[in-house]
Amino acid sequence: MKRNHLGDSVDLWKRGLIGYLRDRDALERVEVVPMLTDDEAWTPDELAAYAKILGASFPDLLGTGPFTQPGRKAYFESVAVSTDVFVDPDTGLDPDKELPKAAKNPAHVSAEECGQLLLRKPPNIVMVYQHAQRTADWAKSQLGILRKALPGVQVFAYQSSVVGMLFLSWDADRLRKVRFVLADLLGPSASGLGDIPKRIVP
Repeated sequence: MKRNHLGDSVDLWKRGLIGYLRDRDALERVEVVPMLTDDEAWTPDELAAYAKILGASFPDLLGTGPFTQPGRKAYFESVAVSTDVFVDPDTGLDPDKELPKAAKNPAHVSAEECGQLLLRKPPNIVMVYQHAQRTADWAKSQLGILRKALPGVQVFAYQSSVVGMLFLSWDADRLRKVRFVLADLLGPSASGLGDIPKRIVP
């Protein structure tokens, strides 16, 4: 996440999607891992505004210092997750199919780093912001990377021509509820119909 995107239309989309799922009990309290890539640390007022825009509380922001490539291992080791999580990288999941343990660019989060945020008892849901890629099957490709890196993980994606969201959990029932609530909202576009593109990718 970069400071110059604070409060833009994508931030409002994130809030709308997360809030809709939470209001329908598909999500619990949501903590936020912002992955702030600006050189200068964000001010408390900027962080408070970011939390408010996403519908989160200030204490639910985890890892609010600058996110750098050399410091990424320490960053993820310091993030203590206790509930559902939204991860907000600049671009999304690292598309490298060779599955590096750490992404090569601070704009990306690796599959293994996503795995560090997954809880088994009680199981949580991890959501990862994903900027749309140029290829038509980008969501399917990203889900394949997650499945390969995290055997047994349950995943699906929301995709559009601009933005997307990756959903992960060890709990099939919890993720199924998220998918059902989202599909109910999207109607025919969830699975695609005629000229309407598919929005939910299993």
